Amino acid sequence: MGLKSEKNPINRTHIWVAIIIGAAIFGYGMLNFISKENERTNQAEIQRKEQEAKKSNAILLETCLNEADIRMNNSWKDLCKAKGLKEDCLQPLDLVEIQDKRLTELKGACFKKYPQN
Repeated sequence: MGLKSEKNPINRTHIWVAIIIGAAIFGYGMLNFISKENERTNQAEIQRKEQEAKKSNAILLETCLNEADIRMNNSWKDLCKAKGLKEDCLQPLDLVEIQDKRLTELKGACFKKYPQN
């Protein structure tokens, strides 16, 4: 009576092969999931850093533009003082045009240095 039943042809080897294949498929799926999750995390981090850089760049641009205005205002005051006049004196048109051109150049340099994309 030591005969094996032929009704169930699946033996232990088949079961182990099925378990190993199932584990391999599960492992591949998990690696794929983890990889995609890491990619999403990396993308979010890149976007966060880009937003921080834009904010920082905007602040630096504003500071640069303010400094250009201050510099030109101080230059105007110095020109008036050099003539023995009040700080808010009127200047000849040609000098005003030169000052305006210089201010435009300074502000242009700010926009080049801190572009806003």
